[in-house]
Amino acid sequence: MGESAKFRFTKARIEALEPPQTGRRYYYCERTPGLAVCVTASGLRTFFVIGRVGGTDPGKVPIRHRLGRYPELSVGAARAQAEQVRARMAAGHDPNAQKRARRAGQQALADLWEVVLVDLRRTKSARTVREYESQWGSHLSRLGSKPLDRPLREWVTDINRLHKRLSSTPILANRILALASMLFSQATKRGRWDHLNPARLVDKFRETSRERVLQPAEIKRLLSSLDAEECPTARDLFRVLVFSAARVSEARTMRWRDVDLTDGVWTIPATKNGRPHVVGLPAHILELLQKRRAQAAPRDEWVFPSPLHPERPIAYPKTQWGRIRKRAGLPDVRIHDLRRTNATIAANRGVGGPVLGRVLNHKSVQSTAVYTRVGLAAQRQVLEDTAREILGGETE
Repeated sequence: MGESAKFRFTKARIEALEPPQTGRRYYYCERTPGLAVCVTASGLRTFFVIGRVGGTDPGKVPIRHRLGRYPELSVGAARAQAEQVRARMAAGHDPNAQKRARRAGQQALADLWEVVLVDLRRTKSARTVREYESQWGSHLSRLGSKPLDRPLREWVTDINRLHKRLSSTPILANRILALASMLFSQATKRGRWDHLNPARLVDKFRETSRERVLQPAEIKRLLSSLDAEECPTARDLFRVLVFSAARVSEARTMRWRDVDLTDGVWTIPATKNGRPHVVGLPAHILELLQKRRAQAAPRDEWVFPSPLHPERPIAYPKTQWGRIRKRAGLPDVRIHDLRRTNATIAANRGVGGPVLGRVLNHKSVQSTAVYTRVGLAAQRQVLEDTAREILGGETE
């Protein structure tokens, strides 16, 4: 075929490209700026991203960065990678710097990350590792190509700049700073860094704990919205979250084998703090679970299975929550605020820190204090009245 040098990349168009008689030829994607495919005389097809580091200044020499070979790397994946690489190049990141450092016998921060990640997967929970991977991939990887043996002041400057870029999300910024500090501590232990820890020379942002607690009228609207929810699994999951103060990660992965419907006990085998947690279920939740058990097949594993893949638990219900809170007129309420609301209602009814700490499965009273905003409430009520008060708000 007589191919144009620029066209919209699709599987059919890529496979139809004819190899040149000699050498290689580049074709460029109309849809994704900078994405190119190189076709050699032997028929190999390799995706590249082409652009200028630090912007589109014509005075800067464009660089070519290899993404991967087709068909191992699909057109869709190549397009997504190209967009990510171009965004980092626009921010000043050179995707080829790490490769050059390796050729020169230097070790880059990304090399250290790969080594440390192996240890993290062995010693940390899967959830913690996912958080680290997200923090690295979304933010700290911008510094991944930098050689470790750079001067201390350069590392301090770069880490400080990255930290300030996240000033609108101070908690996240401080988590990124903590990850950078951990990496340089590991570099010191491994004999790859012999200076001060640059991340510790950057001032943290002040963190203010979130205080969003639903008021009675808002709880009423939320419960009405749950009644109108089109997905029964999501509806029941959020009712459990409202009345049990459980974490969403614990509730959505609830198994039938961990629920005793006779005694009304739910045993959570693995929790955030690493300890099993036993929950005494209020009558409202126990009745809900009994109905779900009656509707489930005997061999069903998950209390809240995925609507599309019943052999798996329901995925993180971000879409369903967006629908529910929009219908309730609560655009600023997050899923975790349900846990805080439950804890605050219990505290306002007189439940003490140690007792409430056990309900929330916190290791310390200080952790519990983050969740409770105690007002002038009755001191003689106990935790079991929390569900009754929530339902009272629904019927007022």
